[in-house]
Amino acid sequence: MVEDSSSITNRLGQSLNGTADKTSASKKGSGVLGKDDFLKLLVTQLKQQDPLDPMKNEDFAVNLAQFSQLEQLISIKDKLGGATGESAGLAGFLGQKVTLSSDSLQVQDGKAGTIDIKVPSALNRLDIQLLGADGKVAETVSLGAAEAGTKTFSLENLTAANGDYQFKLIGQTASGDEVIPSAQLTGTVTGFIPGADPQLIVGGREVSLSRVVRVDVPSSNGSNSG
Repeated sequence: MVEDSSSITNRLGQSLNGTADKTSASKKGSGVLGKDDFLKLLVTQLKQQDPLDPMKNEDFAVNLAQFSQLEQLISIKDKLGGATGESAGLAGFLGQKVTLSSDSLQVQDGKAGTIDIKVPSALNRLDIQLLGADGKVAETVSLGAAEAGTKTFSLENLTAANGDYQFKLIGQTASGDEVIPSAQLTGTVTGFIPGADPQLIVGGREVSLSRVVRVDVPSSNGSNSG
């Protein structure tokens, strides 16, 4: 017995309501239409309809529109997978300052984000060298004098070409001794990309969540310019 258009529409409504939480197999087991089932029913009805009383054009258009909606919902569900809970967790990073485990930085349009430097003692001079893939110094940035403590510097107005660079810090005390301070890249999270390898958007670049070693509430004092 072939179902009429109103019966198909009713069953399709049930399918749309259950799409978000049911797989195709569970749909068949529970009597809820999947997209393949619906398409087969629609084609069968067109083949076996009464030629003296065929389906009205508007009814056919409604059924096609509902089928398209169902297909889009299933596609969205498949793409998102189980990312809903993960996305909620990643959203907690938004607006937070993160510290990254990396000895390289990325220059993009003259900017390379921010860097936290642990200065062991007062320095008359503190420089950061950007090293290219060949190990040669591509640019030296003078950060000026620095007091002891942890300082945050914003790397801007760089002349190095866009790309990834290793960085090296060199400090000099008042007596002329050379000091090599330790440093870590930092930045504020402005977005995220869920998936098998979740990515945070920090300073306009994608950063793997596995590289985050610390999360802090951003300071209202801003960063030092050196």
